[in-house]
Amino acid sequence: FFCSVPGGPAEMSVLGARQGANMPPIAICQLMRIVTLVVVIPPTMVLLDLHGEHVWTFSADPFHLTGFLVTMGLSLALALMLRWMNVTAAFIVGPLAVGIALGASDAHLSSVPAELMMACQVLIGAYLGAQFRRDVLRSMKRFLPAALMNVLLVTLACATLGFLLHLVDDESIAT
Repeated sequence: FFCSVPGGPAEMSVLGARQGANMPPIAICQLMRIVTLVVVIPPTMVLLDLHGEHVWTFSADPFHLTGFLVTMGLSLALALMLRWMNVTAAFIVGPLAVGIALGASDAHLSSVPAELMMACQVLIGAYLGAQFRRDVLRSMKRFLPAALMNVLLVTLACATLGFLLHLVDDESIAT
């Protein structure tokens, strides 16, 4: 289950471990899913000349220490409250809810400094990389081909659903 649910490798591994699952296979399967999507989807769209109709531009809000601290404080407070209520993944759900609320309200308190985001990505990568020990990979000889097949089947199912939605609502197939 935790190998198949689209989500981050770290998040799914932690959620799986809380339910008694083995973390390394989940992290490896999630990583295989992400790598497969990055390696397969963009080149396929380019080869098929698929592109969206809408131009999207990204413009980050400037960094403001006060707004950043307010955002972090709200995120921590909600996460702690959810944790107290025994909500699974409270430290994912809480900050996500705060981010959604602030984004929907156009609060524009602050962006997250790029350096902090990069540092967090490195730490998450190091945490996941520590799971990939040689003995763990060797013990999963039969699991890895099945996991790759699972990734391909889930990707195909999602692509099929996307195509069916395209037929129903006339949205661009690339979307």
